[in-house]
Amino acid sequence: TKILFHLVSAESANPVADYDTVRKELELYNPLLLEKKEYIFLSKSDEVSKEKIYEIEKSFKKIGEVVPISIADDESMNEVKKILNSLIKEKTIAE
Repeated sequence: TKILFHLVSAESANPVADYDTVRKELELYNPLLLEKKEYIFLSKSDEVSKEKIYEIEKSFKKIGEVVPISIADDESMNEVKKILNSLIKEKTIAE
């Protein structure tokens, strides 16, 4: 695995704690995983208010960018596609 995708629920009481839990589990499994490039997606973003999304994004500022996504939102799904396509392009160029 070269890249990690984290999907953190926008409905969570504490999305940062959820992310931290996964990172700790990864570290216990293999500390080298923490060195991988990662993307953090805020799933179910259509289920909470814009204000809640903003607050979650602020809480992740020190960690990294969070991309709010929702299966019901074509624009956010297009953002995921862009990220995936750019990763594919990077891989193709590297080979």
